[in-house]
Amino acid sequence: MRKINKIKVYLGILIAGLASFWVVLLIATQIFGFSVIGLIIEYGVDDAYTLGANIIIIGHLIIGLQIGLVLKYKFPEYKKNIIKALDYAGKGFSGGLCVFLIITNIIFSSWYLTSLPFLVELTNDREKAPYLTWVGNTSTSICISWESNQPIESYIEYGLINVSLGTKITAGTGKNEKNHTIFLNNLQPNTKYFYRVNGINKIYNFRTMAHPSQTKTVRFILYGDNRYDTHILAGPFKDSCFHTAILKKIIENQIRSDGEFDFNFTLNVGDVVLSGGVDYNWNQFHREISCLAPYRAYMIACGNHEFYQGNEEGGPHEAANMHKYWTYNNSSGDELNYWFTVGNCMFIVYNTGQYGTLKPSQVAWINETLESYRKNYDWAFLVNHHPYYGCGQPSSNITTMIMETIKKYNVSVSLTGHEHNYQRYHDSILNWTHIVSGGGGADLSERCTRHPLNFSASLYHYMVWEVTGNSSYVQTFNLNNEIIDNFKLYI
Repeated sequence: MRKINKIKVYLGILIAGLASFWVVLLIATQIFGFSVIGLIIEYGVDDAYTLGANIIIIGHLIIGLQIGLVLKYKFPEYKKNIIKALDYAGKGFSGGLCVFLIITNIIFSSWYLTSLPFLVELTNDREKAPYLTWVGNTSTSICISWESNQPIESYIEYGLINVSLGTKITAGTGKNEKNHTIFLNNLQPNTKYFYRVNGINKIYNFRTMAHPSQTKTVRFILYGDNRYDTHILAGPFKDSCFHTAILKKIIENQIRSDGEFDFNFTLNVGDVVLSGGVDYNWNQFHREISCLAPYRAYMIACGNHEFYQGNEEGGPHEAANMHKYWTYNNSSGDELNYWFTVGNCMFIVYNTGQYGTLKPSQVAWINETLESYRKNYDWAFLVNHHPYYGCGQPSSNITTMIMETIKKYNVSVSLTGHEHNYQRYHDSILNWTHIVSGGGGADLSERCTRHPLNFSASLYHYMVWEVTGNSSYVQTFNLNNEIIDNFKLYI
């Protein structure tokens, strides 16, 4: 009997494991969006380098062992001697093939590990540039939030001249913190203000809305489902971030000659992060929107992904990071259900949770808000994440619970997302329009053709809404800033 070369056995099983591991990893990355880097991002482990190395090593060993066991039971002549089975693997991966696979493994490992420094940076650098929301009167107030890496005093300096910020306002807590939120009130309508937050040596600006009676046109950006999938940062075939691409196109298309944005606010219909309980995801999202959110209010409808990874609906930390980072009107008793007004438009934003459901208490609050204020505004928008109609799994009860409200209070438009495509449907009897705008960055869904639509497409996109008096002109742009749909609505 031939003497077994143990070195060749061990080398063979190592190379078999390495080769099999990378084949499985690369196939899974492309088909399922899974990767070592994606796994680290998904579960938010602090020491990314250590975890990444451990996963690779353990993966090699497990797959190598599996190969050995398969060979042992597949070939009767080696049935009682696993070493002989491993020797078979060694012979199969000897010589030049071993050298080739070793080099290939080094290349693929290097490519994957190039993603880790970026991930470590996301872990350690939690600084979030300031971002604006509306909590009170949009003509005279603004809410400014930001996060610092170290606990510092919460204060803002602001004024009408960028070289002389004459007013300083503190949060008034009397202690240093990392997460900061400050409300500026008694501002002048339709006025440009400059400001700087403590901890970030940069001057930003925003403009208050004009008084409703003086607001001729309301312009806003709409998109949703920008959260990246796990393969976005995955090794040699990592994708570009389509959310960042959309933001760049918004800036290109919506900057006036005086350097100001030509819109009043941004409205995101949800799924802004992959997993709401993972800090990496929020750090990345805030980095991406730092080109818009410090300058114009950024309003979000909570999506189902904001509830994942420890922030589950009904759990002790339900949507905890959404509450932690984002501050909105709390008139409903839960700031994930809020409303605001701009010019002749009122927007009611409500939370359909992790599973796409609407509670009777939410419907009661929506009806009470419309009953009290609908008569003061020409346009009423309902905003939530899950669509009433769509091509995916239908939301359990949204449509049946909200349609009576739409009819009774003459709601103009419902803005939704969740499905990663674009859909427009207009009900001429109700004079009501239903929009799905879910092409903000996540992997696209197929074009929807299930029910009668005025227009549908599967592509990354954003929308620009322009409301003037009793008419709205709406344009939908692709990543080349080409108009792929445009329409007018009248009340």
